[in-house]
Amino acid sequence: MITDQMLEHVVEKLSDSAFCKGRWNSPYAEIQDDFQSLFVSVCVDEKTVDAATKSDLANLLVSTIPPGGDATLVNWMVVFKNNGEVIDSWAPYDL
Repeated sequence: MITDQMLEHVVEKLSDSAFCKGRWNSPYAEIQDDFQSLFVSVCVDEKTVDAATKSDLANLLVSTIPPGGDATLVNWMVVFKNNGEVIDSWAPYDL
């Protein structure tokens, strides 16, 4: 189960990470599916997102799951947007 505290922690850690800071705007995140899924949206300047970048962000996201949360049980999805248009996405089944 994803809590509001977990959501806040993940957004804070992603926003403050060297990976995102100065590169992209702060990510938007919300809890979905009756507190079972974490949805993260990142606005990017690029028209495409390479596999290494997606993998790096996915690894960063999973590493931000706070103590008490089991990353293997958390269902999540990252959506990359450019000018409001979804250009790519990444989820655990893509790892």
